[in-house]
Amino acid sequence: MDKKDYDRALEVLDEGILLDGDNSRYSGKKKEIFLLQGNKAAYVDQLWKLILEHKKGDLELFQELKEQYSPEEWLVKREEVFEKLPKYARVDRLYKEEKLYDRL
Repeated sequence: MDKKDYDRALEVLDEGILLDGDNSRYSGKKKEIFLLQGNKAAYVDQLWKLILEHKKGDLELFQELKEQYSPEEWLVKREEVFEKLPKYARVDRLYKEEKLYDRL
C-alpha cells in the first residue's frame, strides 16, 4: 500500500481470502483500494458486498452507497438493499435515515 502497488495489494488480499475463507476481514480494504484506483465499478460492487454480506445494514456503508447514485436511481437501489437484507440487519435504522417512517 505504501508503494501504491494496488494491484499487488489486491492480489495479497485475495490470497488472504482463500487462506482464511473469511472475506469480511479484507473487503473494507479492497473497497478503499478500488476507490484509490478510480475503479468505480469495482468500488460500488464492493460496497454492495459489504452492506449485504459482511456488515449487513451498516449505516455508514448505506450512506456511502447512496452517494454513488442519482436521486432517481437511489430510489430503486435502496429498495434492492431493503429486500436483500435479513430482518436482523437493523433495517429500521436505514428506514429512519431515508425518512421512511411509515415502514418503522
